Amino acid sequence: MCTPTLAVEGWRPPAAAPTIQGVRRLLVRNGWSCQVPARRAMERDDDAVAGWVKEVWPRAEG
Repeated sequence: MCTPTLAVEGWRPPAAAPTIQGVRRLLVRNGWSCQVPARRAMERDDDAVAGWVKEVWPRAEG
């Protein structure tokens, strides 16, 4: 029985994990940028956000 493999001739894993700066340079080189909203959403409910930060975020952080 023949077992399929994922081996590709000439391919080898990277020697080390990429750095954050290296990933950023690669993204910028390919036209990506930081995604920052131009303005705050009109529908934003500051009270709901404050409640979420107080109740849900601590549980999410663990």
